[in-house]
Amino acid sequence: MKKKALSILITLVLIASVQLNVCAEYIHGYFRYTVKDASVTITAYKGTETKVTVPAMIGGNPVNVIAKGAFANNTYVKTVYLPDTVTTVEYGAFGSDQKVIYGSPATKGDVNSDGSVNNKDVVFLFRYVSGISPVYDEKYDIDS
Repeated sequence: MKKKALSILITLVLIASVQLNVCAEYIHGYFRYTVKDASVTITAYKGTETKVTVPAMIGGNPVNVIAKGAFANNTYVKTVYLPDTVTTVEYGAFGSDQKVIYGSPATKGDVNSDGSVNNKDVVFLFRYVSGISPVYDEKYDIDS
């Protein structure tokens, strides 16, 4: 009888520990997250930056979900950049005053944010520094 009770107790402890591991929350920088089926869910952001870029991968797993309230309760955050790996954003994940930008983060040197680094960036930067509207004008495109 004692062996059977001990066996049941060990089984319950093992089951509880497996369930805890599945629901465990981890930390990556200022991000809090969970992992389930090799998919990362961002559950909270605890930083003070106004512009936040969510990583595409954490611990070798893609970030696929932004959970309810993940950013909504952080009054510092004004803009959140989401990678294209995010497939689900739960209702209430962001506050009404937060701007969300979806897609790959811009490449270094991509000053006009068109997704590539080319002469259009040089023209954009030149016009900006010269005090001219930095809107791209095709007549300055040497590739045309």
